Amino acid sequence: MSTGTIVCAINESTGAAEALGAASRLAGRLDMRLVAVHVVEDAPLSAAARRGARAGGMRLVDRVLAEQAVLVADRRVATGDPAEHVGRIADEEGADLIVVGSTAHGRRQRPPLRSRLATELPRMTSVPVVVVPPQVGRPYARASSSLLPDGSVSTRPAAVSSAPVPAAAARPSTRSNSSAPGRTIVA
Repeated sequence: MSTGTIVCAINESTGAAEALGAASRLAGRLDMRLVAVHVVEDAPLSAAARRGARAGGMRLVDRVLAEQAVLVADRRVATGDPAEHVGRIADEEGADLIVVGSTAHGRRQRPPLRSRLATELPRMTSVPVVVVPPQVGRPYARASSSLLPDGSVSTRPAAVSSAPVPAAAARPSTRSNSSAPGRTIVA
């Protein structure tokens, strides 16, 4: 029996896929229910076109769940503003946590994270928001390089360890990035 609910907002981005992987691992460790949510923005006006857009959104959710090997998750698709609908769905589902992905911007060693959804969600719901930095969905991945026969260097991710993520990595940080009703937590 699950002890709570995690809502994970997904789209076609790598950051969202990494967030889904992290949310799935967290839900498994904490015996929580996982709800994968996709919001189709700027949906067409006709009812038939909206139904088509929602069906495409459900196919996207199913594809991302399969790519991340997430076997157990409820699926929700909505049309409209992502922050508004993810917040509404989190409230309807009685979510304890919302997980979103991000993208890195900049060329510094630790570039700033960017997630428009994470910025807007705390204004829409009181459910805490966890932002998953890039590559958190692939724990222990290290880049490896090798010399190719033509003399060039190939850089690729090394094999990902199957070792469990340390308990500290599974706990959200308490750093708050917002004073709005909800909290945005950068893990």
